[in-house]
Amino acid sequence: MNEVNHLFDQGEAVRPQRFYDLLDGVFRLYRQRWKTTWMILFLCLGPPYLVAEVALLRGGGNSDPFSPLNEGGQDWAFLILSIVIYLLIWMIFVPLMQAGVTAITASRIQRNEDLSFKEVLRKTGRVCIPVLFTLLLMGLLITLLWVILGILWAIPFGLLVFALNGWQIPLIIMGFLFFLSATIITIWVSIRLILTLPIVVEEETGYLAAIKRSWRLTKGSFWKIFGASLIVGIVVGFFSMVSGLLSGVASGLYTTMDSGFVWISVLITILNIFFLCLPLPLQPILNTFFYYDCQSRREGTDLERDLVAIGEIQA
Repeated sequence: MNEVNHLFDQGEAVRPQRFYDLLDGVFRLYRQRWKTTWMILFLCLGPPYLVAEVALLRGGGNSDPFSPLNEGGQDWAFLILSIVIYLLIWMIFVPLMQAGVTAITASRIQRNEDLSFKEVLRKTGRVCIPVLFTLLLMGLLITLLWVILGILWAIPFGLLVFALNGWQIPLIIMGFLFFLSATIITIWVSIRLILTLPIVVEEETGYLAAIKRSWRLTKGSFWKIFGASLIVGIVVGFFSMVSGLLSGVASGLYTTMDSGFVWISVLITILNIFFLCLPLPLQPILNTFFYYDCQSRREGTDLERDLVAIGEIQA
């Protein structure tokens, strides 16, 4: 298989794929559509990440890259600004990037079309509000599960405190069990809802309907999706580690070098942002592949299209 078209044959329905074929398709599609993908990626994440990183440097350093004055000390306003921007990145800009990458991937593997940059922007703009509200609803759902777990574990915690006449040991035990159970449930729910964004982008359906449909499509595919997402997560983690090292170098240079050379740390920060953003499209590409894979497995869409094609030929 030298092209994605071999994985999902040109002009034919998307069929169930093996685990390794899906992963291979993800990296091949990213390589083939890297120009449009990078344009969407750095348009959505480049400017906010740059502002956040520079604000973080400014808040933790003793010189200002945008001013000849050296005020000294930490500027907490810049630290707060960087935190706010990071929150906005993960609440708004990352979902928009994922929506754009999903549109690129879906058009390629389902219709064998390569969307232009303008077409991707148009598609992303049309679904941006549903995407943001759907992901917000998913976040609230997971938060609610954490609250329910906290309440449930509070009951045995109180009983242990009463039985042992102390709270230190019960707190350690219950705290460990709470975070373990919360992590397991969060992973399970996240995997079951992982197709929500591709469903919203491609089917342009409502919030609750997309969540229900994702839950239904991922039934029986948990371990397959989890394993592939874990591999992609390792790749993203490696680039994040490189990004963290570059961030540390930039911070060290910013706080120790003469203010006349502090722009070097800003240039390293730009390189840091590149490594941080580079692997982020892999997960939405993988999610879109699984959307069509699970759809064909659960609903037989490939067989349905085959029957339609046979009927058209006979007619």
